[in-house]
Amino acid sequence: MKRLVRGARPPELDGIKGGRPERDRARTHFVDEAKVDGFDFEAYSHRNVRQALAAMGAGKCAYCEAYYDATQPQDVEHYRPKGRIDIDGGKIQPAYWWLAADWDNLLPSCIHCNRLQNHVFPDGSELKSGKGERFPLDDETARGRAEGGEGGEVPLLIDPCREDPVPYLRFVEEDERSIVKPAVEDPRQLAARRARASIDIYGLNRPGLVNARSADLKRIKTSLLNVRFFAHALESAAPDEIATIEERFFDEVAFLRRHASGETGFSAMARPVIEPVFVSLGLTLTL
Repeated sequence: MKRLVRGARPPELDGIKGGRPERDRARTHFVDEAKVDGFDFEAYSHRNVRQALAAMGAGKCAYCEAYYDATQPQDVEHYRPKGRIDIDGGKIQPAYWWLAADWDNLLPSCIHCNRLQNHVFPDGSELKSGKGERFPLDDETARGRAEGGEGGEVPLLIDPCREDPVPYLRFVEEDERSIVKPAVEDPRQLAARRARASIDIYGLNRPGLVNARSADLKRIKTSLLNVRFFAHALESAAPDEIATIEERFFDEVAFLRRHASGETGFSAMARPVIEPVFVSLGLTLTL
């Protein structure tokens, strides 16, 4: 997970129908008529909204950084759920209906981070993950139940548009697998609780994702070995060899820069691995 920057708000989020914005119509439904469900939210799924979200994430999931664009439909993720909130032992309805078309509440997501499902490990064990309708708070009694009431909440889930996720998460290699863990381990600290909830609910260690991240890590480590090798080779290269070695050296450097920047995904894993080597060689992560 890396920090994301929002573009301009798509005007289609107004959801004008019958001369009334969608939020006004939802207010009538949930407040004036005191209904708890049954409203047809549409504005957030407009094609232009989806395109704006895809551009914001460059075709990658806001939570796991995996490409969804080539293999699955984009989910328009509501950071705060619009319809209901699943809590231990029950559900809350309605949820944050007033944020259903709020640009700051929408994120591009893959289906695995957004939809609750079981993932099977090679040993047969299972992991149930995916955000679904969950939105845990550090203090459930502070949950906003009326329009605008979310201001006093302390969410446990990290929103990469509101804050930098990097200080919360660390990537470690275990048995050649890239695993994400809380950067702060003490559960008495809020940072640890937020990291743990985000890892577990978004499913940042689900089997398929770990496999993809680990494969990238292996390629990155091989490329770093090549960079070191070519840098050393240049020190004693014959004049007629320099151009060829430099070409291969800078190809590897460009490959690693793409990974560190997030252009190719998994930058939160890649950057801490690449940066120390670049520093030792006097290289920068950006041109």
